[in-house]
Amino acid sequence: RQVMVVQTSPQIIKLTYADKPYNSWATAVSFITDSADLPCDTVMDSLGNLYVIYTNSSNNLIFVKLTFTDGSWSAGSPVTVYNANEAKFPSIVIESTGKLWVGWTKVDTGTRFLCVKSSTDDGANWGSGPADDGDVISTGAFSVYSKLVLGINDLYAIWVDSVLSISMKSYPLSGGNWSTKQLIGSGSELDSNFDVALSQDGKLGVVFDDNKLYYREYDSANWSALVTIDTDEGFLPQLFYKENVPYVIYTVFDSSEEYQLKYVSRKSGMFSTPVALDDASKKIDAVILYDTNSSTYADLTSEAASVTTADIFHSASNSLLENEGDILYLGMNKQFRYLYVNLFTSGVGGTVNYSYWDGSNWRAFTPASGNFNFDSSEKKLLLWNDYLSLPYDWQKSIVNSADYFWIKITATTNYSTSPIGSKITSITDIHALTVRR
Repeated sequence: RQVMVVQTSPQIIKLTYADKPYNSWATAVSFITDSADLPCDTVMDSLGNLYVIYTNSSNNLIFVKLTFTDGSWSAGSPVTVYNANEAKFPSIVIESTGKLWVGWTKVDTGTRFLCVKSSTDDGANWGSGPADDGDVISTGAFSVYSKLVLGINDLYAIWVDSVLSISMKSYPLSGGNWSTKQLIGSGSELDSNFDVALSQDGKLGVVFDDNKLYYREYDSANWSALVTIDTDEGFLPQLFYKENVPYVIYTVFDSSEEYQLKYVSRKSGMFSTPVALDDASKKIDAVILYDTNSSTYADLTSEAASVTTADIFHSASNSLLENEGDILYLGMNKQFRYLYVNLFTSGVGGTVNYSYWDGSNWRAFTPASGNFNFDSSEKKLLLWNDYLSLPYDWQKSIVNSADYFWIKITATTNYSTSPIGSKITSITDIHALTVRR
């Protein structure tokens, strides 16, 4: 069973779950109704219990335990972790012994500090009480974002200070004192776009963005050299390890002005070239218009991916589609399920149908999100709900000498006002994600 804790609105945090093969998720149930519009964090113990830390509407730091029993979770009473100052951006981890640690940003008259404290009684009590700052391990800054991660022998706190530096301190799990601060990297636009994870052999990895995406790792004694893994900005990176190989998944704002998921890995000693995480979620490989009056094709592939407006039209009609029988062909090397359509001019009066090639015929279908007649300026169109729903008989075919998996969109009635396109891609509208570790 997989479980997800998600904030669905500024006040509400919900829980949902799914069993293999994870095609259907249970109705999400609210268990927190007083959250601020700020991030929360969750950790699970070996018994399936969930420990949630969040900022409430009064900017206090609140803890809730969800106990797992007989296949379901029940929420306990909220516990105030901290209420002496505003508390934001919490991070929570749990030791194998059950000891909980939480880190957060304390806001004291506009200045931010990183604070850390713990609970040894399942979250019932934290430090000496809600007014206790715990260990204040950073000096004052105008912005602080942090994450905690458990090492083999140490607790690591990694944080960004005032957009200028990302640093680390460690605390021995056996007890003692926090280490001196170690600088991981410096920059000019550092923020919450970083992540940390521990490899199977105990190395601490850190990935962070400062107009480029960087990576370093720590072996409990020394830091590796700083490595650039993408020369473009990487938003909300997620780092995880598989057999000690680091993988980073992140979003970029690409040349078509859309967010695209990319990933890199270091399987052979060097990081790979960044590529799309989903190679069917990208710029469309071929965009072809067919004008029925002139019986001619026009290749608008480059125009469909560009940021130039009003450039997707057939030169014979000055339209994307105009008359009954006009066709828009969208082709990819891989089967795809999503379209983003942006129109400079919305169509009026016309209708279209959708079809794919089944090896013998063009088979009509209705998109999962409903028929779109190119009659509104923007559309995020689900052709099929997911990849499992793709038609089993969809095959490649040749259109205008190009061999692809095609979606054929045919005008079935004339338009009184013809649509003109600005952008058509298959890049899904995903701005962020969380990787389960």
